[in-house]
Amino acid sequence: MLSNELSEAYMARDEMEASFLAQLLESEGISAQVTNTSLQNAVGDLPYLAVAPRILVKTEELERARQLIHDHFRTGSPDGSPQTDWICPVCDESNGPAFEICWKCRRPRAAT
Repeated sequence: MLSNELSEAYMARDEMEASFLAQLLESEGISAQVTNTSLQNAVGDLPYLAVAPRILVKTEELERARQLIHDHFRTGSPDGSPQTDWICPVCDESNGPAFEICWKCRRPRAAT
């Protein structure tokens, strides 16, 4: 018999991060619940640790959920592509990870 007990899989920086990660877990078949979303306005009045958004999952799915979150941060995205800035090989301009073309000189990102 499976338990309905929930455990904390992750404490997020903000509501947007928590929602994104909860959706990531849901896409992998793990039911996730985000809590403390209504407490975000209390940041500053209450300690951050008391009001930070948390992602809760069923206890029996906890290890898998934590591993998926860990893998996301290790690889940078669910598809495994890195989420780091890159330097254009032509003009040496720093570009964000979402850019496939240098914003300054319009040269394509070099294959890594």
